[in-house]
Amino acid sequence: MDVYLSTVSNRINAVMKQLTIIATIFLPLTFITGFFGQNFDWMVSHVHSWPMFLVLGVGTEIAALLALLAFFRRRGWF
Repeated sequence: MDVYLSTVSNRINAVMKQLTIIATIFLPLTFITGFFGQNFDWMVSHVHSWPMFLVLGVGTEIAALLALLAFFRRRGWF
């Protein structure tokens, strides 16, 4: 019985690890998308071109993904 419970516990831990990784990736992206999805005036007055939008909008998300990837590799999770 103890061996079975230990096996089930290890399987649940592996699933929780995968869910944590997925949540850690999507939570900052959801925050950034929600932040840039708001209607606010200062963004319109400060972003005058497509390259500036790409740097602020897409560049921030790519930087967050790279930071998370580096964190996961350092921990040995990915």
